[in-house]
Amino acid sequence: MSAPSSSDGDRSDDPTSTPGPPALPSGSRRPCGRHSECRCAAAAPTDTGDSAAISDLDALLTKPDFSGEQIGGGAAGVAEFLPLLDETVAITVSGPAVMNDVGHYDVPTEIGGPIRTAKNRISLRMNMSRLHAAVATDPDQYLPPTLRIFDTTGFAAHASYLTPRSDRLAFEALRSVRTRPSYAVVPRPRTPVSDADALAEWEGADQIQQFDSILADGGVARQAALPALASLGTRQIDATAIAGALEHLAYLELPMTMVTAGAGCMQIHHDHLIAARMTGGNLTLASGLCRMMVDLTHVTECWATVTSGVRGPTASIELYDRRGHCPVLFTQTGATDSVVAGVWEEIVHSL
Repeated sequence: MSAPSSSDGDRSDDPTSTPGPPALPSGSRRPCGRHSECRCAAAAPTDTGDSAAISDLDALLTKPDFSGEQIGGGAAGVAEFLPLLDETVAITVSGPAVMNDVGHYDVPTEIGGPIRTAKNRISLRMNMSRLHAAVATDPDQYLPPTLRIFDTTGFAAHASYLTPRSDRLAFEALRSVRTRPSYAVVPRPRTPVSDADALAEWEGADQIQQFDSILADGGVARQAALPALASLGTRQIDATAIAGALEHLAYLELPMTMVTAGAGCMQIHHDHLIAARMTGGNLTLASGLCRMMVDLTHVTECWATVTSGVRGPTASIELYDRRGHCPVLFTQTGATDSVVAGVWEEIVHSL
C-alpha cells in the first residue's frame, strides 16, 4: 500500500518525492515543505564538504522504494497507543546489543515513573526529550508493516513489526496521529567532578534513579561515577565471566530482568531465563518469547553494582560499550521471591 494522499489528491506530503528547492546558502538547513517535520534529502546540509553520516531516518525516507509516511504526532504522539496494536514483534537495538520480543505492549512509562515489568508484556520506558520522529512503513516483499521510532539525531530507537495477529485497523489509525502531547524536558545527568561528589549522588540511590540516569544520557554520567562507588558494593568484573553465570541461571530457570537501553527508549523484559549460550564473542539469551543478543567483543566495561530495589539492596550487572553508553542491564525488579533474590545476589557476588 502506498503512502496515503491528502483529500484533494495532492501528493505534497510524500517524503519520497524528488524535491525541487530553491538555492540556499552553503551549509544551511531547512524543511523541504513536503511534511511538517521532514528530514529528507532536501533538508540536509547543502555544503558538499559536510562529512556527517546519514542518519537511519534519512536513509529510510530517501530509499527509492520507500513506501510509508512520517507520522505527524512523532514518537510522543504514538507511544500511548502502542498497546492497541495487539501482538507485535518489538525490537530495540543499542550498540552491541539487540532485544526482540513477541507479545502485547504494556502502556509505556516515561522517565521518572515506576519500573513496569509485567510478565508476557512488552515494557518500554521512554525519555521523550531524546525521542523525535515516528514512521509507519507499508509491507513489502521482505518485511511486514512496521512502526519505527527515532531519536532526536535521527537514529533508530525502537521498532514494532506487525504480525498476522496485529490489529491492522489500530495501525492505520496510528498513522493519522497529528498531535504531539506535551512532556517535561529532562536534563542530562551531571557528571561528577570528584569521588566524593559521585558518592553523594549515588549513596542510597534506587533502581529508578539507576534506570533513569542511563535513559537520560545513555549512561555516560553513571559510568563516570562507578569507580568511586566501591564502598557501595560496586566493582568492575570480566564481561566474559557473566556468560557462565547466566548459563547457570538458565539451568535453574531463574526469573530475571533484562534491559536493552537505546537512545531515549528502554525495552524491559522480566521472565524465567530458559537459555544462555556463548558462541565466539556473542552471548545469546532466551526468556519466554524474548531473545537478546550481545556482542561482548564490543563491550569495554562490565560492572556489578548495587541499588535499592523493592526488597532492599539489589545487585545489577551493567555493560558499557566504547561510546560510554550502557546498552545492557541485568537485575531483579518488582516483588521478587526471597529465594530467587537470594540466588541472584549470590551469583552476582561470585563474579
